[in-house]
Amino acid sequence: MNKVTVTIGGAEYTLTAPETPEYMKRCAAYVDKNINSMMFANRKLSALQATVLTAVNYCDENTKLQTDNANLRAKLKEALDDYHALRTEQEETVRQLTELRNELGKALAELDVLKKKTDGE
Repeated sequence: MNKVTVTIGGAEYTLTAPETPEYMKRCAAYVDKNINSMMFANRKLSALQATVLTAVNYCDENTKLQTDNANLRAKLKEALDDYHALRTEQEETVRQLTELRNELGKALAELDVLKKKTDGE
C-alpha cells in the first residue's frame, strides 16, 4: 500500500491505496479542481455543498462511462462474432478450393491419358 498526503478543498487528507502516489495526487488534484470550480461558479455554496455536487457530477460521469463501456463491449463482441463467422467461411472456401484443385488435377490427368490414347491410335 502507498500513502500520500494531499490537499482537497483546503483540507489535508492522507490517502492510502495500492495505486502509485503520483496517481493518487492526480486524482486528488482533479477532485480539488472540480470542487474549487463548483465553488467559484456559485459563491453561495459551502465546501460541503460543492463537494456533494462534485460527487453527483462524478457519479453522472461514471454512469455514462459505464454505459459507453457496455456499448463498446457489445460492439466488440459483435465484431468478434463477425470475425469468427468470416474465418469459418474462409476456411470452408479454402477447403472447397483445395477440393476443386484436386478435381482439376484429376481431370487434367484423365485428359492427358485420353490425349495419349488418341495420339497413339
